[in-house]
Amino acid sequence: MERQGSQTTQRVVFVRGRMVVDGRCNSCGDSVVVAEFRDELSHREFGLSGFCQKCQDVVFAPHPQNAARG
Repeated sequence: MERQGSQTTQRVVFVRGRMVVDGRCNSCGDSVVVAEFRDELSHREFGLSGFCQKCQDVVFAPHPQNAARG
């Protein structure tokens, strides 16, 4: 049973990696345009998470409650 779970994980990682190679966002599936990244850090994040700039902005946005404290 453990082996089957491991194979499933490998497929998910492959699919995610394939989307990055194909220039698609892992979150929304849109085509990614390198020139749209805000900075080098955002571009590097795409290589890690596969998220386009728009999705990074949503995922990494400060929580409103924390921003009010701030």
